Amino acid sequence: MVDRDSKRAQPLSYFGQLKDKSRKTFHINFNSAWESQVEEEPETASTSMMSNRTPTNAGNSQAGNNHPSIETAADITQRFIDDSWLRAKESCKQLKYSRRQQQRNKTVQPRSGWKTVRLFVSSTFHDFQAERDLLVKKVFPDLKRWCFDQKIHFVEIDLRWGVPQGADAEVALRTCLGELERCYSDNEFPFFLNMHSERIGWLPVSAQVPKSIREEFDWIDGLSITEMEVLHGAIRSKNPNAFFLVRHPSFLQTVPADKRNFYQDAMPLASYKTIKFREVVDSFFGEDQKVTYYARYEGQDSTGYPQLTGYQDLLARQVLEFFKKRIQAHYPLGERDESENVSEWEKLTEMHESFMSNEARAIGKLPVWDKQIADLMKYVEDPTSDVPYLLKAKSGSGKSSCLSTFITRVRSMLPDTKVFCHFVGAVPGSIDYHQLVRRIALFLGECVDGIESLESIIQSLCRKLSSNRDQNYLIVIDAYNQLTEPSVTWLPYPLSPQVKVVITARPESGVTELIQQTYPKPLLSKELIPIDESGKREMVSAILGNYNKKLDAKQMDVLLRKESSSSYYWLSLACEELRIYGHFEKLTEKVETLPDDLVDLQMDILKRLESEQPREELLVATVCLLLVSRSGLLEIELLELLAEPPNLLPRALREGRYDDKLPFKVWSEIMRDLRSFVKSMGDPSEGRLKVYHATFSMAVRKLYFEDLGGAVATENFKWFHGKLADYFKTKSTFERRLEEYPYHLAFLGRIQELSHFLCEWQTIKSYYHPRFAKHLSHLWSAVDSEYATMEKVYVEKVISTLSAKNHEEKISAVDLLKLANICFQNGRYIGCDKIIQTIEEAEHTMSELIDFDDSQTFTAEMKYVKAKSTEKSAQMKNVLALAEDDIVTQRVETLLLSALDSLRKLESLESKRKVGELENRMGMFHIRKMFALECSPGKLDEFAEANCRERAVEWVMRAQNTFKAIGDQIGVADTFTSLAVCSKDAEDKWDYFEKAEKIIGKAGGSTEDAAIGRLYMNLGIMNELKGFLSEAKEYYRKYLLNSRQLFGEYHPETRRAKEAIEKLAN
Repeated sequence: MVDRDSKRAQPLSYFGQLKDKSRKTFHINFNSAWESQVEEEPETASTSMMSNRTPTNAGNSQAGNNHPSIETAADITQRFIDDSWLRAKESCKQLKYSRRQQQRNKTVQPRSGWKTVRLFVSSTFHDFQAERDLLVKKVFPDLKRWCFDQKIHFVEIDLRWGVPQGADAEVALRTCLGELERCYSDNEFPFFLNMHSERIGWLPVSAQVPKSIREEFDWIDGLSITEMEVLHGAIRSKNPNAFFLVRHPSFLQTVPADKRNFYQDAMPLASYKTIKFREVVDSFFGEDQKVTYYARYEGQDSTGYPQLTGYQDLLARQVLEFFKKRIQAHYPLGERDESENVSEWEKLTEMHESFMSNEARAIGKLPVWDKQIADLMKYVEDPTSDVPYLLKAKSGSGKSSCLSTFITRVRSMLPDTKVFCHFVGAVPGSIDYHQLVRRIALFLGECVDGIESLESIIQSLCRKLSSNRDQNYLIVIDAYNQLTEPSVTWLPYPLSPQVKVVITARPESGVTELIQQTYPKPLLSKELIPIDESGKREMVSAILGNYNKKLDAKQMDVLLRKESSSSYYWLSLACEELRIYGHFEKLTEKVETLPDDLVDLQMDILKRLESEQPREELLVATVCLLLVSRSGLLEIELLELLAEPPNLLPRALREGRYDDKLPFKVWSEIMRDLRSFVKSMGDPSEGRLKVYHATFSMAVRKLYFEDLGGAVATENFKWFHGKLADYFKTKSTFERRLEEYPYHLAFLGRIQELSHFLCEWQTIKSYYHPRFAKHLSHLWSAVDSEYATMEKVYVEKVISTLSAKNHEEKISAVDLLKLANICFQNGRYIGCDKIIQTIEEAEHTMSELIDFDDSQTFTAEMKYVKAKSTEKSAQMKNVLALAEDDIVTQRVETLLLSALDSLRKLESLESKRKVGELENRMGMFHIRKMFALECSPGKLDEFAEANCRERAVEWVMRAQNTFKAIGDQIGVADTFTSLAVCSKDAEDKWDYFEKAEKIIGKAGGSTEDAAIGRLYMNLGIMNELKGFLSEAKEYYRKYLLNSRQLFGEYHPETRRAKEAIEKLAN
């Protein structure tokens, strides 16, 4: 690019052609030592540049002389400078500029849609390198974030580089002034920021300014390019959006003599030109549009550039305040009518739509995704497709951009299709599986308010997705692998022909495999079509072109030769690093040295951010703490964790001297640098932060842990886990303690602390779930994979609770039974029986110690747990022993019947579900009894077998009717599995299994219910018995996956699944 600073001799080497009153033409060499160098030359019409007028500086003219005195070159130059600005002011009177000035009084209407604001930065380059870096790296990111919240896309125009090397003056001039015209076109009045001090910038010679530039932009000879920017972008339109930062010349006193030429031109009259420029600016703009700031010399930076300091905070604050005020005045966002009562769900939808719009904006109009979008459109328009479209895409491949562009195209081409979008991780709360399900339900018109049961919402949702015939729907979910529970429970099979679902996920995350294994039928699975060579060039040109920057052919080739340029995310980050790079002369070297790996590039960015942070240790601590956290950290937690520990004084003396939290100003600077990599993930009002991109986590892990060596990495991990464990032990709310504290204890191997925490009543009640306390089970497996420790401490807890003389507050009787049920859920049936026995033995004294909210509920719950445990214990016995022990079988049946009788007296939905469960268990107990008798010679005749099957089917059908009555589709499917086991006829068995699979498909079966694993297990057994070993292996594998996801690696069900696979393999 023709750099306005690269021609350092040129600002005052302009050969102006001037006329004096005697109409003689002079060549004035501004490069001279300002001695008189006046040479006469015959006048020609072509050499005339300015009208004949009296010199503004009379030089040495004497009163009474009839002819002008001899003027020095300095006199003529000053006169020419003044005359240039006179002509500049005259140009403002032209009709086109008068019309622009009249727009200042135009009434601004509030808006509802998105707008784009372009802020043009004007200054000489080298002497304002530090200020421009501050703006681009610190100030503009804050302004951009603020604009985004105002539904405004913010683009800064920093032209330190952008036009390829070797470009002529016309290209350079058209780039600068043309960009200003673009700002007029987009924003009526450009958002314009000028910085000036003691340099005047590049002053093109007359011959360098072509006719087209003169006519198009009304070029004024004698003005530098920076002055022309101010004239065209601010003065001619009396631009209310123009802001001027004036560096006070006193800073020169602090600059060493050998460095001053960096900040000022050496020629004496350069000072006159800068003074004249300031006078003109002052005459057009009031104090509300100008700020004078002071600075001082601080030495050189790592690249050798002199640096100034002492101005950063003032400059940043003034720029932010001015442009926030002007943007708000220019593009006021219309306020909602209070009567609209916008819900939180609608606000979330707006956030997802904003993210989608922003992703599609940069390259949405380019054909880089055309091939992939064509394939997606084919799926959307296919009336025969009844399964979701699973788009597998590696981290950084650009799937979010592709989907955003796809959604935009669908809305344009298929306006009758209603489109739902959910970008996991991009919007607060979006990683929450429950939030996703509720958002989809609301989108489909289902009511979710007041419904706590996710299962009820899912079943309603599945019915809608499978039976809809009224409206075309497209549901698009990006980054499914980042969900807290990447389940497909809500997805039925088959989908209605009017419903299409597109899901993206990273194949390396394992979620794509999970989705394909748990969905009833194979999905339409595709790999993301990568961007080709031409697409990459278009993408780079579009991203940089948005900031009026452009790589030359060599730089583009070097960039795209890197293997990582095939990664959309790498290319985006690389362009961003180049965009903010301020040294044009070193740009090619910068392109060459960009790391050819996505993780390595992000490591380089981290190193750069460290070097630019005055408190780099806080930045490092932030990313490391977020990396090791289980579910992200709240902003308030990070502020407390990062606060310097005030160890010098006791608490009484610390008050008023130290903050317990990091100052928010320091924190905002850290977040500004990390905003592209750290996102708000939890509830929007919660402020939970988490690393957004998987590869950034890898970069943090590699830079601050793994690359330091195994022992150091381990020590660093322990240190940060210990920091969080200690914090959540004492300083957090209990809800956050549940999420983080035990996880860090498990990592650190602090087993005794973990056991103690898992035994607290508040912990037990919080983690407990009547079907399966998943989190509690998984944490206990970290203490003891056999759950023996859990069994022991829970039995002891019940005994100590019932034997205690007094309690500060009574314990709920039902809570004691929860401990028995937890033991049952984890296969510790002896412990379950022991707890129930202890409760039964102390029942007559329990009223003094235990709170009976509802004795009927307590009795029913105790019988329910006891019946389940006894039945399961009998089931685990050797079948021959079971056949011989009539007392056991009779006791099991008696307990089941007693529990059913008690539960039927209750009205709650959960009690009815338990009735269905026990009825199903009763049926299966009779069929297992039949199998036991079958294995004992002489015990089972034809009549006994028929009787067992008949009783089993009778109980299972009762269970099926119970589940149907309460709308529990998974329960209904489980009864069909039981009927398949009960049936003697092979065809009937297959028919029942098929019905179970179909219902589970429509109900959105997932790994989150044990009934699904039971179906897979029995299908595995059935196929194995029939000799279909490959099919059996596949079902056993699904059974294992279900058990791992639901119960954990060490649960008895998981071990049973492993044994089935190993047996089949042998």
